[in-house]
Amino acid sequence: MNDRARRYSKASHESPDESGRRNAAATSCWPLVYSSSSFDIFRNDQAVLRYRALSYKGTVPVEVISETFNDRKLRVSPGAEIVRVSENWSSGWRYRINQSGWRPVIQSSDMSISLPLVRSDVPTIVELKFKPSDWGGRVSTWAWITVMTVLVATTLARLGGRTTAGGWVTCFRKFNRHGFPTT
Repeated sequence: MNDRARRYSKASHESPDESGRRNAAATSCWPLVYSSSSFDIFRNDQAVLRYRALSYKGTVPVEVISETFNDRKLRVSPGAEIVRVSENWSSGWRYRINQSGWRPVIQSSDMSISLPLVRSDVPTIVELKFKPSDWGGRVSTWAWITVMTVLVATTLARLGGRTTAGGWVTCFRKFNRHGFPTT
């Protein structure tokens, strides 16, 4: 067999897959959904849902109304008490329920996001919004203020050395209100 056609599974205990381009370990575990000459798509039935709502009866459906990187809007079925989002928790995430006030999300034990809800007999609209911390902006502002202070202090120190007695204050007093030197 041609070495180029030989493919290996990622599992170290398995023998080479002599069947061609398809990985034997993948086809034995996951159903094939789509196949083309350049790639295969398999379905992973064990994957965790991105949004999972839980009630005292078990799992309830969650409908995604809209979703972008930093904004999400979900419709949660009645009876839900908590929504788990399979995404890493960060302090910038906020959520609100049915247009109420924004509140921080809860960090789960596995570092995912948990959203406690108030149980309701009607569907609940949950909005998530991510706003990164402004730490970098604060640092750059303080850096800018520091640099400007040093520049102003350096300029004033240089002016103080060039003027006659009195330093920079005297230098500014020598000009009239229009900015022209007085005689």
